[in-house]
Amino acid sequence: MDGLQTRLREAGTHLEHLAITHKTVIGLADRLPASPPELPEYTRTTRASSLSSTR
Repeated sequence: MDGLQTRLREAGTHLEHLAITHKTVIGLADRLPASPPELPEYTRTTRASSLSSTR
């Protein structure tokens, strides 16, 4: 019985942490830009060449 109470208490703690995380994510969602930021040209070239070299 003690083991079950401990597990229930731990589950409650995890649920509280998830609720806090949910609230944080929802609160930050309106701060995200509508589209990803434009990358500088050298970054796009580097990423494209690294992708083609891995194929």
